[in-house]
Amino acid sequence: MIGGIVFALSCSQKKIQQPEKIEIVEVETNKVFIPEEETNKVEKKINLLILPFKDNSNKKNFPASGTIKTIIFNSLFDFISIVPLINIEEKESANKIYKEFKEIKPEEIFAKYNTEVIIFGEYQLQKKDRKPLVAINFNIWTKATNKILKTKYTSKNDAEIFDKIDDMIAKIIKTTLNEDLKISYMNFENFDINNGKYYLVINDRVVSFISNQDFRFNLKILAGYEYIIKLKNIYNNKIVLNQNIKLKTGETTNISHQARGNIKFIVTNNIENEVFKIFVDDKELLMETNHNISAERYIIIKVSNITKNDSYELKYYLGDGEEKTFYLPKARKVIEKYNINTYNGGSAIVKYYYSDQYLLMENKSLVIEAFIPFSSWAGINILFDNKEIIWTKYNTIKFWLYGTKSNNSYLIQLIDKNNESFAHIMYDNWKGWKQIRIPFEKIKSRMDYQDSRARVNRKIDFPIKTLNFELNSYPPASTSGKLKIIINEIELTRE
Repeated sequence: MIGGIVFALSCSQKKIQQPEKIEIVEVETNKVFIPEEETNKVEKKINLLILPFKDNSNKKNFPASGTIKTIIFNSLFDFISIVPLINIEEKESANKIYKEFKEIKPEEIFAKYNTEVIIFGEYQLQKKDRKPLVAINFNIWTKATNKILKTKYTSKNDAEIFDKIDDMIAKIIKTTLNEDLKISYMNFENFDINNGKYYLVINDRVVSFISNQDFRFNLKILAGYEYIIKLKNIYNNKIVLNQNIKLKTGETTNISHQARGNIKFIVTNNIENEVFKIFVDDKELLMETNHNISAERYIIIKVSNITKNDSYELKYYLGDGEEKTFYLPKARKVIEKYNINTYNGGSAIVKYYYSDQYLLMENKSLVIEAFIPFSSWAGINILFDNKEIIWTKYNTIKFWLYGTKSNNSYLIQLIDKNNESFAHIMYDNWKGWKQIRIPFEKIKSRMDYQDSRARVNRKIDFPIKTLNFELNSYPPASTSGKLKIIINEIELTRE
């Protein structure tokens, strides 16, 4: 039996939510998956189309007869769609073709859609001896013969209908690949994934969504053919499992996965010859060594500076397949004095001042006000005193912004020593104070504009010259009218 669906099957899509990582992921299984890596391997595949079966039942006597259409269509599609050497039309396309042709004429469908094998048919719910019975007419057309192979089936219950579907699949395999249906089995279980979320991909098709430790999935496949099994981590897009499987008839393989990540601790700028001890999960780890630990979770790192008799904790979400290096000692520098200049283009006006209207930890805020007409721009540069900053100590810039929920947008930019601009679009879509954290390795070089003096190499070259806030009426950050930005406590950190 290929499937395990009962007559009362429901086919609604699920929405899965993970607040800190993604907003909404809509998953429909057996969708074509585009792998991250490219392949030069090209195989000739047979184009196959499975059409929904026509329901000839008396709707008055059998109001739920449409469920049979779903059972037949999904059961055939789910098995055939991952068979190597077969390229199947998507469900949406199959439904469109079904509606387009009031009468199924395979030659016309082939001429328009190049489908070399077409599966179609009809069914009718009946009553025999006061018990329901399904009569099915099953048809296969092939371009090679230009003939329709017709078979009739009858099923007395929902268990028996899947046996009939197995027979249909056997005929499809025999007609398409000239092979007898020989089955082997894949069992997916023992997924130690903490908070991980994955797509299970088989032969470049998403067949399931994995979101918990109790995931179990049993699958029948065609024996003697190679199946490529992948797990794609939806948080960081990594392929964390990539396995080729070819089984003999009746053979079973079990596939499991443990979410793991590599972490490493390195001491830099060790001027004072500080000695550190590192603990993760209350276990001491060696410095300068790669440690493979359980991932897809927050890890608490306890750092003990033996030399200074000081300690602190770091909290970090470690993704599956991620390699993360932590640099010690943890560094922090607050920019206490702002050296500022302004600029504007067109008829834009910009000014700045310090105000106690928006206090943060009893500190006055830097307020930028601007008027930006159409086709204009303006901004301020906060210049760093690079005589005081050793940039190799830091990997992140942080600052506080006060949101007014104006829904205006603007650019936050870092300008490096070669005048190359690295930008992030900020949207004023919250209310109150919010700390913004920008790791240097995450911010991207501007693709839409660079200063004529810039030497662009798409990586930050230290020292960073300015932190810049720019408002303009051009994409990517496009806003016009009266605008206000409120800033407090700019700091550099190592995290």
